[in-house]
Amino acid sequence: MFVLKQRFRIKFSKHGDLRFISHHDVMRLFQRALRRAVIEVRMSRGFNPHPRMVFVLPLGVGIESDCEILFLDTSRWYRATELCERLEAELPHGIELLEVTLASPRSSAVPRDVAYVATLPESNGKDMEGITEKVESFLQSRSVEIDRVRRDKVSRIDLRPYVSALEVTPEGLEMHIRVTPKGAARPDDILRALGVDALAVRIRRTELNLNP
Repeated sequence: MFVLKQRFRIKFSKHGDLRFISHHDVMRLFQRALRRAVIEVRMSRGFNPHPRMVFVLPLGVGIESDCEILFLDTSRWYRATELCERLEAELPHGIELLEVTLASPRSSAVPRDVAYVATLPESNGKDMEGITEKVESFLQSRSVEIDRVRRDKVSRIDLRPYVSALEVTPEGLEMHIRVTPKGAARPDDILRALGVDALAVRIRRTELNLNP
């Protein structure tokens, strides 16, 4: 049986209190919004079918974003403007659709690099000089290793190969990170390596670029 395949690339932002919800909660939020908007989403095959939607490089809890990307497959033809209007009407405050475009079914959902900015805690000039010195030391080092704890397991990772740029600006600490098949550094990893408490700052994703 012929099934219409249409793929959309949806760029959206996530701000405010919604930064505290998990990736699974974001998935459920969009699934509910799509149902309420009566948008026919293409389902996967098998015994446990699920909506064909891919979130690129899901955010960690507590991080805001200017540039999330979702690929959505529909089983009915829609204009991009129509889908945007119907979906946006059902999304909560804190989620804003920035762009909805038709995408090729072969569109890459593989991230290439990502950028974040962390607002640094208010401090005196001497403290800021200390952070700047740590950033310079980080960039000059061949290796910057930290212990990452996940599910009661500790792994040693080298952050340096993943970090392409690191800079203290008036907006905060800007972090540019490479994403590789082996993984990527997390912004809280980098902050910890610099001696900054990640819980004391506000982190925002500012760029998300995909492989061609």
